[in-house]
Amino acid sequence: MRGLERIFVRGNHDTFLGPLKRFPNIKIVNELCKGDILFIHGHNKDFLSIIRRKKKKKRRRTIVVAHEHPFLILGDRVGARVRLPCFLKGKLKLYGYGHGYGYDKNLIVMPAFSPLAGGIPVNVVNKEEFLSSILKSAEVDRDEMEVYAVDEEIGMLEFPELRKWKAVSLCL
Repeated sequence: MRGLERIFVRGNHDTFLGPLKRFPNIKIVNELCKGDILFIHGHNKDFLSIIRRKKKKKRRRTIVVAHEHPFLILGDRVGARVRLPCFLKGKLKLYGYGHGYGYDKNLIVMPAFSPLAGGIPVNVVNKEEFLSSILKSAEVDRDEMEVYAVDEEIGMLEFPELRKWKAVSLCL
C-alpha cells in the first residue's frame, strides 16, 4: 500500500483495522479535522465533548458522521420497494454550551457504502429509532434535514426535507 496517506476514522465495528497500522502510510484515528471540517464516526454518546475539544484549536463549521447508515425506502401501492442509501444535511445547533457555542454547525450524515450494512430508513422512523446519539439529540432537528439519495445508475437524487418526505412516505 504505497503512495498517499490513508486515514481511517474508526467506528464502533471497526475492530479489524488494527493490522493496518503496520503500514507506514495508514493512520487509524477516532476523529479527524481537515480545515474547518470535523469527521467523527457518530457512535460516541459524548459527541459534544469531542466537538468542544476540537473547537479549542479551530472553529469547525461542518461535522461529518457515518454511524447512522441512512437510506430511503421508496415504494408503490402494489408493494414494490426499493432501498436507496442517502446523505442527510442539516444543522447541529450548539446554543448554551459555553463561550463561542452560540451558532449552528453544518451536519452531514453519510450513508453506508456497503450493500451488506444495515441502517435506518430515515423517511419512516421516529426520533427514538435513530442509532446515533447525535441524531437523537435535541441539537438536531431531523425533520429539517435535506435528503440526497444515491443511485449507481442515476446518480444523486435530491428529495424534500424529511418533514415533507415523511408525510408522503407513510402513505405508500
